[in-house]
Amino acid sequence: MAYDPMVTAGLMKVYATYKVAHPQHQFFKDMLFGGRLISGTDQLTVETKRAGQKVAASIARFANPNSAEASDSFKISTYTPPCYAERTSLTSADLRNFAFGEPLDKPWSIDQRRLAIMAEKLGNIDDKFLRTEELMCAEALTTGKVKMHDGSYIQYDVDSDLVDITPTKDWDDVAANILGDLQLWGQNLLDKGGIIPDMMIVAPDVFTMLVNDAKVQKVMDIRNYSLGDIGVKPLVGYKGVTFSGIVMAPAIGPIKVYTYANKYVNSSGALTPYLPVGGVILANSINEGKMMYAATDGFNSAGEVSTVAGERSIFYEKADRLPAVESAVMQMAPLANPFGLDTWVYANVT
Repeated sequence: MAYDPMVTAGLMKVYATYKVAHPQHQFFKDMLFGGRLISGTDQLTVETKRAGQKVAASIARFANPNSAEASDSFKISTYTPPCYAERTSLTSADLRNFAFGEPLDKPWSIDQRRLAIMAEKLGNIDDKFLRTEELMCAEALTTGKVKMHDGSYIQYDVDSDLVDITPTKDWDDVAANILGDLQLWGQNLLDKGGIIPDMMIVAPDVFTMLVNDAKVQKVMDIRNYSLGDIGVKPLVGYKGVTFSGIVMAPAIGPIKVYTYANKYVNSSGALTPYLPVGGVILANSINEGKMMYAATDGFNSAGEVSTVAGERSIFYEKADRLPAVESAVMQMAPLANPFGLDTWVYANVT
């Protein structure tokens, strides 16, 4: 296959237009990992911060300002994140297939149509990449670690009082104290990270437990009640996500409730929820999490082998012989970095 830098540039422009017309979203990534960091190498320098609540100590004037009270709240590590690459091909058979209502000639030229078809195929790959990033974000939130390609993990040293915790009683138990648990977890989040939660993301079974709890019903926003049921509203642009009401949690205040039912197909072919059954995430909508991207192997603008920086790298190839096949490869090397380690709570309540 021969790399073609000119066609690659044109394909990337068409693909950018395709993405505008077909916006793609993932809930965890957008809501809690909204920042972006692009590396120019195949490695990422990952920084995490433990918030802490210390204030500065006074010193005598003209005294040595170096303080033994300084805390090591930042941790900096370097990782080579997992890399993903997929190829899609365009053949003469693709060019013979027309979609319903598609013009046979004008306003499309043959070359424009080839790039448009290839851009759509790349969009299908990008959907898979987005699901992969969402899973990485879910792993960071629910376990405090992210799995690497070789099976090892990046450990984010999350607080054991905030991540992977359990309630005083399972929330489907008649003796459950849901509001008491929310108050305790919210207070822990405030004490350790200075964060007051304003949003709660729950698995579908957890939302059922919320609406079936008499005490929770009394503090749910009554505007979301309709004929005895709590009305839910799908979140525009996000698959499997609904805005499910507002809970007035004791000593915390209003918390928006989102039910997250989206799933992915795992390596064994099983349909698996991103947020485990019984999962609850408490967080604040103002967050410092970000997606980081290392550079991938590719070609520079002159067609020379190089590393390519960006969220996605795309390059186009054409067969040197018959049967004529054109192909494009999309790559990414992402890493979900929560940055602030004391900024969310994850609990399994069943």
